[in-house]
Amino acid sequence: MKNDKPEYSELEIQIAELKKQNEILRLHSLIQSDEERDFYYSNVLNSIGDPIFVKDEQSRILNVNDAFCQMFGLSRADILGKTLAEDVSPEERESFLKIDTQVIRDGVENINEESLTVREGETRVISTKKNRFIDSEGKIFLVGIIRDITQRYNAEKALKESEAQLKELNATKDKLFSVIAHDLRNPIHNILGLSELLIKKVNDFGDEESEKYVSFINSSAKNTFTLLENLLNWSKSETNLINFNPKK
Repeated sequence: MKNDKPEYSELEIQIAELKKQNEILRLHSLIQSDEERDFYYSNVLNSIGDPIFVKDEQSRILNVNDAFCQMFGLSRADILGKTLAEDVSPEERESFLKIDTQVIRDGVENINEESLTVREGETRVISTKKNRFIDSEGKIFLVGIIRDITQRYNAEKALKESEAQLKELNATKDKLFSVIAHDLRNPIHNILGLSELLIKKVNDFGDEESEKYVSFINSSAKNTFTLLENLLNWSKSETNLINFNPKK
């Protein structure tokens, strides 16, 4: 009986088998390459100290790095597939998801400073940067990086409080100088006037010793008046007020 099947030489069979093995090796190589690539990317993400996350269009978390897990105090198993909005206050939840939706819809980068309180723990201040990413298949992802700026925020807050206290102290100082000006200007002015009269009187009597003492009193009063005037002018210049030059 005649065999209708085509006859293949032994060499052709070996070539076909070799091609088959090469294809298997190629596919195996691709699988290993993907695994190595995932391992590489994972190491890169975990080497970054700031928390990083990747979300889908429903704000469900697809991937995070170690820093993100540490911030929330959760394992990857407890994070992946969730939005984590459940773990924050309603106000923070509304803000997070609103920004997610906006970035996914518009594709415009968003950088926002906000508070974060994880499971009724310590409230931190964070700066979150979010971007939209579209892969070759048209799938949309949200990629974000978080920076804990609590220390910087507290330092700036302390600085503002110090500035407010300093402003209050300056206001108190200005008030004190005003009181001094009011209480001392007139008495010193009186001393100046009386001492000048006394100088004339002692001149009339030719009492040189008395004139010396009275002149000393007059000179001291003038110096005190000048010092007071300088203090008042300095105080007013500190508060951008017009200088007042009292009569000497």
